[in-house]
Amino acid sequence: SSKRKLYVFYKIGDKKGKKWRYHKLPKGWSMKKKSNIVHQNYTKEVVFEGPKSERQAMEKYLEKAFSYLKKNNYVKSYKISKEPK
Repeated sequence: SSKRKLYVFYKIGDKKGKKWRYHKLPKGWSMKKKSNIVHQNYTKEVVFEGPKSERQAMEKYLEKAFSYLKKNNYVKSYKISKEPK
């Protein structure tokens, strides 16, 4: 299959209780899973899945979204990865 996954690990910032949605994802990409994890740097994991052809666009999208969230204290730290954990 030409489906690929991207993982985002993050830790919630000081502004607790903020909910956000992922709008206008690159073509064919969607959020598959969101879970709490036990890790020294991160507390949440989000898994996205979509076509390989749009993976670069998706990485750019996530980088932009999470740098915004970090700048505004919604997340403390994050990591975007092609690998789980």
